[in-house]
Amino acid sequence: MLLRGLALVLVAAALSACGGGSKQTTTTSDLAPGCEVAVAGRAITGYLAAVTSGSRTQIRAHLSPQSDFARLTVDDSDGRTFTTTSRAKAVDWLVGRHAFSEHERLLNVQVAPGTDENHDSITGTISRSAADFATRGITNRLADFAGSVACLSGTISQLQIRSG
Repeated sequence: MLLRGLALVLVAAALSACGGGSKQTTTTSDLAPGCEVAVAGRAITGYLAAVTSGSRTQIRAHLSPQSDFARLTVDDSDGRTFTTTSRAKAVDWLVGRHAFSEHERLLNVQVAPGTDENHDSITGTISRSAADFATRGITNRLADFAGSVACLSGTISQLQIRSG
């Protein structure tokens, strides 16, 4: 009985190797080791939660250190743009948005290999709302974003948000 079972396994393996068996689907990733989708997902959701909370400590924790921080840009549909390469100015501006009860929620995210082995590229859509949007004529709550995540630290190193 054992030999018959072993023979069936060997025949199945031989047929599979010759293309006669069922095809197996494998999933591979072009992301560098340590740059998993889950890391990028936690980075962007943590950042959005930190901005919504207005907590300086949480915002700092979700932005890369200055040595790896490239830029934060927020383009609003009323023509106003905030942009900086200074992590400290980014933190101050994001904390200031809490005065307007800014709330940000992730709708979707796509992750791809970044510019180097330590960064993932992220793109997606968020929902944004704030108390000052109506007075500024901003009616569209959807915004697209693009940026990069530092894989080792799981932090946002670059982000551009473009409101409708």
